[in-house]
Amino acid sequence: MYLPSLFTFANTIHTWTPTQNLAAGTTSRSSPDACNDINRCRTLFQILSSCISVLIACIWVSVHPNVPSRNDSLWVTSRRKAGLMLVTLLAPEIMILWAVRQWFASRELYKMYKDKGWTRTHASFALMGGFALYNGDEFVSILRHAQPPDAAPGTLLAHHVYVIGRIREAELSDRSRSDSFSKLVVVSQTTWFVVQLLARWANKLPITLLEVMTVAFAAMNIIIYIL
Repeated sequence: MYLPSLFTFANTIHTWTPTQNLAAGTTSRSSPDACNDINRCRTLFQILSSCISVLIACIWVSVHPNVPSRNDSLWVTSRRKAGLMLVTLLAPEIMILWAVRQWFASRELYKMYKDKGWTRTHASFALMGGFALYNGDEFVSILRHAQPPDAAPGTLLAHHVYVIGRIREAELSDRSRSDSFSKLVVVSQTTWFVVQLLARWANKLPITLLEVMTVAFAAMNIIIYIL
């Protein structure tokens, strides 16, 4: 679990340097008078704020909830995404397994319907509940790969594969694309954080355990985002 690491800071900060024996579990504590010039030292607030901001940014970009129902309110969709973000923070390995499962499911769906004009984007969008059946302007149901017992007739994806295959991939990508600017901000922030950490490591300066954990967490979220 990663969350307890956020609360291990009291009056001192546990640090490690590249020359320490990590296998032996040795750590060094910063002495009260180790830094007398605030302009040359990092404060506890600076370390916490940079790590927490990177954590939140990575989680926000990597979590991709299913397409919300047309009856879901903003509160419901926000609560659902907040729950997924909390799970990602507490147990990112669960989210990786979920993402891998979705990846394999979309691959199988693509293999089934690729001769009907489907792409991996079509398959992923279908698994997220992105295709719906309408009777004129009246909403009928979300098209599912497996039909629930109480579903209306004709709501299986298999009944509409040719129609879905005629939808251009660019249209689906445009609808599922997140804000490019927010992604750029997250990538820039994470890259700068890693560069700073590498610079401290190269100069044999102390690095907090929280910063090491944040880099590992960001790497796991990159895997989730790619999947």
